[in-house]
Amino acid sequence: MIGMTGPSQAFLSTVYQLSRAGRWRGFNAFEIGRNLGFSDHTTRTVIRQLAQQGLLEELSPDLFFSISNEGLRQAERLRA
Repeated sequence: MIGMTGPSQAFLSTVYQLSRAGRWRGFNAFEIGRNLGFSDHTTRTVIRQLAQQGLLEELSPDLFFSISNEGLRQAERLRA
């Protein structure tokens, strides 16, 4: 996807892997961001960008979210 940064790609790929493994349906953005070594500020920025692109869907205001169908398709394209 045009304009997707390295952190956004890493975040989306991680969420894709977790969702494909069937571990979670909803994700805590800060937990994933910390596991990737991101600051909370970077995590917020990444989530905002991915949500604006329709790749993630916010489930609650505390950055609990799920990956959208388009997010799954985009992550699969990144893996190819």
